[in-house]
Amino acid sequence: MNPFLFASASVAALLSAGAPAPLNDPPSVEHQPVECALVARPMELCATVLDDGDIAKVRLYFRKPGEKEYFVTEMAFEGAQFCATLPAVKAGKLKSLEYYIQAIDTEYESKRTSTYQVPLQTEDECGFPAVQKDAKKAATSLHTALGALQRHVFESPATTESFGEVLLLEVGATCVGSIVQTYTSGASIAKGDEKGYFRFGGSCFITIFEPGKIRFSNDLIEHSRAGREVYARMGDVAARVQTA
Repeated sequence: MNPFLFASASVAALLSAGAPAPLNDPPSVEHQPVECALVARPMELCATVLDDGDIAKVRLYFRKPGEKEYFVTEMAFEGAQFCATLPAVKAGKLKSLEYYIQAIDTEYESKRTSTYQVPLQTEDECGFPAVQKDAKKAATSLHTALGALQRHVFESPATTESFGEVLLLEVGATCVGSIVQTYTSGASIAKGDEKGYFRFGGSCFITIFEPGKIRFSNDLIEHSRAGREVYARMGDVAARVQTA
């Protein structure tokens, strides 16, 4: 046996045994909560995000206090921090805004800040406002926020032999980066063909049929009347063609 090769292998084994496992920690998100924001002025919020790998998304979630759901907008990297600008709020519309910041890395590890509440005040009341001073960013913030206020929904009409016109809607909810459509519009499709996928994350889709074309399964009707959520597995029957 070649002693050089044996020694090399032994050293390599020792180094490998003593080497720490690759890190897979969630991102760190550092954010200084803003004391106040000005009414009728765009508001800028920023955070420093660090990770042992690559950062996939940094998002700002915001809502009116008391609302159940958050709206979300992407935060852009600006050389040192991730920042997002929210549009100006008219005087008298809101007294405060709740928000938090969440970062997700490419290993799907995530970290979020606490939930903060920022009061909307006048210049006399607010000493250190979080104001977006860049005119171009302030002008585009309204378009960005309006996009965040809407669910991303793709509408795909289809014509079928048994069900007539069917409308398929993929819904990109809170944790969905985008919806990718892989089918060819106007082409014939068969059961089981790929239509598209959510990237990344998972969400739901809505299927709308013409009146009288289908009948939902009895158990689905029963649970729906009782207001109960029903979990389905691949291959479960949710409805059948309505026969005369």
